[in-house]
Amino acid sequence: MELPAATGVDLPPADPAPTVPEDAGSVTVDRLDDHVLVVLVGEIDVEMKDELFDALQEAARHGVPVTVDCSAVLFIDSTGISGLAWLANLAAEPPCLVAVPQVMYELLQLTGMEHVFRFAT
Repeated sequence: MELPAATGVDLPPADPAPTVPEDAGSVTVDRLDDHVLVVLVGEIDVEMKDELFDALQEAARHGVPVTVDCSAVLFIDSTGISGLAWLANLAAEPPCLVAVPQVMYELLQLTGMEHVFRFAT
């Protein structure tokens, strides 16, 4: 698809995108109709412990199934794994981890935590 030709209207320059390190971690929580969606992005490590635990507590507080999208996880340490285990203890039912990177799944296996979650692709 080709963009239309310029019409002679002068638009102000767009604001530059915020600069966030590529490896920075983030977590978001969205309440949907029948479940809560948690999205993990980047490095889920000790530097985001408070943000992670606050978000996971919020997710569990709704009393509905929790789905955790792990497709954008670049790295996860023991803080992230313990946060997810904590969520499994708080949630109404075992959380469903979606699109878990292989290295993350291996860490869950290594720690014996894979049995407390459901998995989906």
